[in-house]
Amino acid sequence: MLKLNDASTKRYLRNTLRSQPCTFLLGSGISLFSPSNLPSGQSLVDEVSDLLTESEKGQATYHQLREFVRSCVFEHIFEHYPAVDRIKKEYFSQYFLRGGCNPIHESIARISARCRIPIITTNYDMMIERAFDKLALKNAYRSIVSSSALPLGQHIPIFKVHGCASNPVSIVLRMSEEGLLSGWKGELFENLVAGRTLIVVGYSGLDLEICPAIEEARPASIFWNVLRENDISQNARHLENNAVLSRNFTFLEGDMRHIFQVKKQIVSEKTPPIKPVIHSQISQQEIENWRFDFFNSLGAARSAHNTLLRTYGPISPKKISAVYYRYGRYVSSHLEFTKSVPNGAYAELSILLNRCTHHRNAGKFFSPRISLLMAMRLWSKLSFSHKRKHFDLFQWCIILLYPLRKSDVYKRSAQRLARYYLKNGIWGGFYNLQIELKEQGNIDFLPPPMQAHKNALEGYEQIGNISAYIDEFSRNSYRGVKSKSEFYERMKIAEIFGLYPNIYKICYAALCARKTFFLYERYVLYGKFIHSMSKCEYSLVCRLMLIARGTLALLHLRRKKIT
Repeated sequence: MLKLNDASTKRYLRNTLRSQPCTFLLGSGISLFSPSNLPSGQSLVDEVSDLLTESEKGQATYHQLREFVRSCVFEHIFEHYPAVDRIKKEYFSQYFLRGGCNPIHESIARISARCRIPIITTNYDMMIERAFDKLALKNAYRSIVSSSALPLGQHIPIFKVHGCASNPVSIVLRMSEEGLLSGWKGELFENLVAGRTLIVVGYSGLDLEICPAIEEARPASIFWNVLRENDISQNARHLENNAVLSRNFTFLEGDMRHIFQVKKQIVSEKTPPIKPVIHSQISQQEIENWRFDFFNSLGAARSAHNTLLRTYGPISPKKISAVYYRYGRYVSSHLEFTKSVPNGAYAELSILLNRCTHHRNAGKFFSPRISLLMAMRLWSKLSFSHKRKHFDLFQWCIILLYPLRKSDVYKRSAQRLARYYLKNGIWGGFYNLQIELKEQGNIDFLPPPMQAHKNALEGYEQIGNISAYIDEFSRNSYRGVKSKSEFYERMKIAEIFGLYPNIYKICYAALCARKTFFLYERYVLYGKFIHSMSKCEYSLVCRLMLIARGTLALLHLRRKKIT
């Protein structure tokens, strides 16, 4: 890591900009300063998070929940917003067109024009373009938000990955819109990054698609600016640890003004007024539905359940079933699930496929074939409209068929299912699909947004699927020794979100995996174990099974003594 306030670092950067082909990757951090005074993505997330979690005020876990929601990616929060097109036009388009360019924008434009440096940015604003115009360089650049702006000719590209405020339709606001850098976007990104020195400024790296795209493009070297070392994101760390990129990856610690040789800038503390816009666009009932969908996708069972009690609008029984399941109310979950099914075949089909996946993950291959044959037979009896509605289940039938794993039918099904998940914003399903295929050693034919993660824990954590994340941790604890602090940390997360089945699983995993727990710690774990049993039908069934097994063992011993 280099310090930006060091004279030798500044000199080295100046020489790099002059002598090597470079590309700028710019984030919202460059537009915080006066007179731009635009909000960062995090400040928007903080305000919307406060709106979504205000219903939980008074709960013991309110502050932990709010901080956790604030750590979610921006696009995840807006994924279920009911009036996306309106907020793009009435807030993002108008707000991000305000203000003027600051000295950092002007310095970037000046350096870019002098050294012919392409610019990639995730910002919606037009501050870079205004800086070029202010320096009388209007004809030197071309802003790119669609393929119609290609080819570039002699213009310096300003590639706006997430769209531009001047064109509200182009603004990327949801995970399903963010998708992948595929097609013309992927090709352009690779052309602007491959074999060049990438200079990253004002960007956190939290987006799902940018860091994997950098990894795929293979830049010659990377300089990544952070204000402080603890500001480095998990994705940026992953790139640093990449076997190929690590040799030429350098973090630049310090104020970005040292890179662009400008005087100290004043950062605006103004909070973007997004709450009034939201309240003017959607009703309180729609806010509750948005809150419910978000908590449900996050895996926050208690908060989703509390929201459900206040919500009287139409909510899919399938979603309600998912909340009850995570909350440990298995009977209620089953009843709601049956409401969502036009006929019993779909419910049975889901059960068979879940059973098949479970056997496959356990390394058993004979049982899945039986389950799949039964599932395919059920599928053949469903009506065409029903098949269309539950298209993803049919594709899973094909994916899970072990004998077809090498065939073109199998690959086409995997690709179609991936597109279906991406189009509908089902990122958890897409990630599960990748894990399933990765275990078979064949994911070359799938798009790579999550391949940057080396394991499921990292992936589930980033996409915000908390229940899946804790489940994966519990499974991993049997395969490798975990520290006490890791168990307690995950248990705390499970308690915050009211995931009682997960608390039971973590306690059980801890008691089995950690033989060296002190007596007091084992007592605490056992207390949480019993507490989760009182709250959770899953745990109750497990307790009854343990009692039954113990009773049978005692009867067996007694019979032995008698004989």
